[in-house]
Amino acid sequence: MPILVFGMNAIAGFVADSLVYGPGYTFTVTTAIGTKMNWHEAAQAHLEAAGLSVANASLVYSLGALLICWIMLWFLWRKKIFLKV
Repeated sequence: MPILVFGMNAIAGFVADSLVYGPGYTFTVTTAIGTKMNWHEAAQAHLEAAGLSVANASLVYSLGALLICWIMLWFLWRKKIFLKV
């Protein structure tokens, strides 16, 4: 069922991916020491500060983004909305 949700709306999944990852690389935050970094770098640094290794922090970030995309597509799947070309 989880893969079916992605497969039934692959085009919407592609768009959802850019909606999730796009702002992460576009918008910036200012750290406590005054440096600017994008949201992706800030989330990565936060996960590393929580005790995760660089590889595990990247994995958690990617799985979180995948979950957000899946939830968006699940709402479309539940309402039986399928995009076709």
